Amino acid sequence: MGFKSKKLILFTGAGFTYNFGGYLGSEMWSKIFNNPAIQSKEKIRELLLDNFDFESAYYAVFNESRYDQSERMTLRQAIEEAYKYLDDNIKNWTFNTENPTALNTYGLEDLLNIFSASGLEKNLFFTLNQDLLMERMFQYRSPGVSPFNYPLNKFDNIKFVTLPDEKSVEKAKCEINNFGGLIYIKLHGSYGWLTTDQNSRMVIGKNKIEDINQEPLLRWYFELFQNAIREGDKRMLIVGYGFHDEH
Repeated sequence: MGFKSKKLILFTGAGFTYNFGGYLGSEMWSKIFNNPAIQSKEKIRELLLDNFDFESAYYAVFNESRYDQSERMTLRQAIEEAYKYLDDNIKNWTFNTENPTALNTYGLEDLLNIFSASGLEKNLFFTLNQDLLMERMFQYRSPGVSPFNYPLNKFDNIKFVTLPDEKSVEKAKCEINNFGGLIYIKLHGSYGWLTTDQNSRMVIGKNKIEDINQEPLLRWYFELFQNAIREGDKRMLIVGYGFHDEH
């Protein structure tokens, strides 16, 4: 890995963002299913009605021959639009001090400070979230990824960033030592990230490890995760993750 990570590691899933207006899996399913384009595709509509796990449905559509290219593109577009709704919801979230259950940004900052490191140690924040909560709230940037064009309150696909190729990832491995604060590592990609051929880069479905290995940046991120937890003497705080991914 090239550096030693701090004893405390933070790891988050969808439930972490839920406190700030994010969606859980069932809500993502609802956004996808109610997309008008999905309603016009009977086979996909029936599949989703039989399976409330949208990631399983995604895997079936893209790996079973009974679905054609038109159906695959319709589902892909519906999922991308659902993530756009998710992004808009988080973008418009505000902390209401009158709501006793609302998690405030100051409390979140206090939590993140617990994971700060000093000296030669690096503090690591791994996430499966594909939203832009941390980018918007704290201007986080994942190593190897170009910063988004701000202001993010007007974020659209014109401001998407293209992920680095293999050669650029090797360069990023050296530059990570210059990162200060929490190193924010999005293991399953992100909304707003594009591959070099300008396709969305979010890892969903049931063949995630294959998708990760196809993208140089995500392959490196997963190596960072594996190396960190294999160092020994680690404690990891896991927030909002259901452990449904085999890998």
